[in-house]
Amino acid sequence: MIEEEDWGRNWKEHFKPFAILPGLVIAPSWEKYRPAAGEQVIEIDPGMAFGTGHHETTAIALELVREGLKNKEKDLTLLDVGTGTGILSMAAVLFGCERVLGIDNDPDAVSVARENVFANRMMGKIEISDLPPAGLTDTYYLVVANIVHDVLVDLADDLVRLTSADGRLVLSGLQVGRQLNNIRMILENKGMYCEQEVVKGEWGGLMLKNGTG
Repeated sequence: MIEEEDWGRNWKEHFKPFAILPGLVIAPSWEKYRPAAGEQVIEIDPGMAFGTGHHETTAIALELVREGLKNKEKDLTLLDVGTGTGILSMAAVLFGCERVLGIDNDPDAVSVARENVFANRMMGKIEISDLPPAGLTDTYYLVVANIVHDVLVDLADDLVRLTSADGRLVLSGLQVGRQLNNIRMILENKGMYCEQEVVKGEWGGLMLKNGTG
């Protein structure tokens, strides 16, 4: 127990506020952060969920989500598959999204994401659920999934089905090379086409448009 407490204390000491994108700061909930002019802040307590924002895949997903929501009309909707701590869902609201559904099959992640959404006062725009993609029937202008390659392959049909006509699908969590190329090929064979690719180090992400619109 003492070792676990020491590990937790040391981990928190190394989680400091940082800019994940220009103008967007991720700050731990246990530290007071005063934003500079023009900065937006998301406060999180990761708990046992994935998503402090330090991994390249999160920054890739955020960059593509912000691009996908840029200069679009109001009343945009977003589905965050595998929401983790809820970072992508909360950032989408800051980027102008009106309605967000974040889903995760991990009960710890669902609990943590709900707490983070509450702490950031976004309950009116974000719903967190444990429903699987197969259980959803609505479509969304933007669907985002920052998940490992093999799971994205398994979810491909649902991800396409849940993306509205002329909507966008953002995928991250992919290693550059075989994984990135394979996902692009799979989705293009299902009627999507790639609009943008972002690479950071050995990780990459894609924004694809639903070509049925």
